[in-house]
Amino acid sequence: MNKNEYYEEFLQDYYKLGDRIDNTLLLSSDEIASESTRNIMKNDLIRFFSYLAAVDGVISVSDTEFINIYFDTEMDTTKLRNYIITNNTYSSTFEKTVPVSFKRVKKYFDKVGPDDEWSGFSTIIDILDDFVQDFAESEDTINNTVRHASDLYLKMLQEYNNNSKSLNQPEEKEEASISLDSLLNELNNLIGLSTVKQDINSLIHLQTIKKLRKEHNLKVPLTSNHLVFYGNPGTGKTTVARLLAKIYKEIGILSKGQLIEVDRAGLIGGYVGQTALKVQSVIEDALGGVLFIDEAYSLAYSESQNDYGQEAIEALLKAMEDNRNNLVVIVAGYPDLMRKFINSNPGLRSRFNKYIYFPDYNVEELDAIFNKMCKDSDYILSEQAAVKVKQILTQKYEHKDTDFANAREARNLYETLIVAQADRIFELKNPAKDVLMKLEKVDVDNAQELEENHLSI
Repeated sequence: MNKNEYYEEFLQDYYKLGDRIDNTLLLSSDEIASESTRNIMKNDLIRFFSYLAAVDGVISVSDTEFINIYFDTEMDTTKLRNYIITNNTYSSTFEKTVPVSFKRVKKYFDKVGPDDEWSGFSTIIDILDDFVQDFAESEDTINNTVRHASDLYLKMLQEYNNNSKSLNQPEEKEEASISLDSLLNELNNLIGLSTVKQDINSLIHLQTIKKLRKEHNLKVPLTSNHLVFYGNPGTGKTTVARLLAKIYKEIGILSKGQLIEVDRAGLIGGYVGQTALKVQSVIEDALGGVLFIDEAYSLAYSESQNDYGQEAIEALLKAMEDNRNNLVVIVAGYPDLMRKFINSNPGLRSRFNKYIYFPDYNVEELDAIFNKMCKDSDYILSEQAAVKVKQILTQKYEHKDTDFANAREARNLYETLIVAQADRIFELKNPAKDVLMKLEKVDVDNAQELEENHLSI
């Protein structure tokens, strides 16, 4: 059997594995309806080899011939280049993202185990490694850039295989459980956000009572668990969302309690059909927890005519409906833009009816946030330094514009300050512990100058 026959047989057996995955009831009917695993496998492999074609900066005829032979495509170098651009396979994030097809294969082997044709996930990776070697030698020379890129990608898949929790093993908690009281204390001890904390506590009370009613066989009112967080950047939206996910797990609303953060780039594809796959992959990661979509309004508004934002919204709405008992979606962004976003689609209006407003921090709160950062990292502000820090934060607050970043302003100043202190004490021989901890006014002055220099660039 020559190499071509060997790889063609591998592909046929691999696609047949996809058919078996669809027939084992591991997938929901909605997952299968969206696209068969066989097709997803083929498309993911085309993306993989197009990534390898782009990684050395030269898209050659031999690259297109290789892909055309094995995947029944009709690409020339121009078409392949356009494919790579629209699929974003040239980006560094590609080698860090596990494709949907491999997630399904992993799920299959964890549930069913090896069969007569496949000994497991690692076998597929080994054959792909040989396949890549053939691709790298397609111009009669070994392309080390391609080999390095493929090694990183296949290593990522192998690590995913090794680290993913086996479905045949007893369920284990992924992290040490935190008591509900501890989580509620953490929420209620957040600086500022008094109205936010009141709203979140009301949500927790409602969910707890609904659960108790269900346990007593009483009717449970149907309410949406999905939320709109609206407010300016740096007002604690992600922090509160992460705490809410953990709290909902502790009171039994969610099974896992993880927070998956995503923005427009994580949901939108470059061609018809890709967006649905990206949304599906994100949903799979978020099931049992909270999906947090930052700047969600960008899904509905784009200047491009070939935009797939609405496709993402429709796929998201369907996933929310299908997984209403084990998924909470939080959309977040600027106040005015979020209102327009929710009103842009009737499905959004019906599913997102609870709004939580995150106000800007005032000067006292910004100062408290700054001081907490110092305390948490074993730094101590001198009296004069503390006065100067508050003056800077006051100035930032009083002259704030649309770019004002709230807590991030305090964070940026803190990070610049510890750099200024390090510059000052670096030349000292064996500085004492109290010197390492103390932040002086001169450090704050130097930090302010550094910030102003950065702003002037």
